[in-house]
Amino acid sequence: PQIFACTKKDNGFELFYSAPTETLNSIALSLTTCSRLEMIRSDLASVTITCHAHVGTNLPLEFGRVLDQQNIPILFLLQNPLSISAFLAKEKREAAVMSLHKHFIEDRILS
Repeated sequence: PQIFACTKKDNGFELFYSAPTETLNSIALSLTTCSRLEMIRSDLASVTITCHAHVGTNLPLEFGRVLDQQNIPILFLLQNPLSISAFLAKEKREAAVMSLHKHFIEDRILS
């Protein structure tokens, strides 16, 4: 699995990770024998823009604003020097892709 984040909570830790369905099912099965661990499954989608040297710019805010204007809540945001990814409800993926494409590609090419 790919671990995206680990945060400390009042009663322990929360891991945010992604893996193929078979791997997630195996993890869930193994957790059934451990009363101190709980797996909360959520089917999410991600949308990503690739960029170069966006660190220190307003690009992450602009990315979030584009999705917010379309009423697409970002559940988790992941950034690195070459990309920005938003994790969101699976049913919002297509609208998110279209909005980001229009804002960052179509509108900029036509202007």
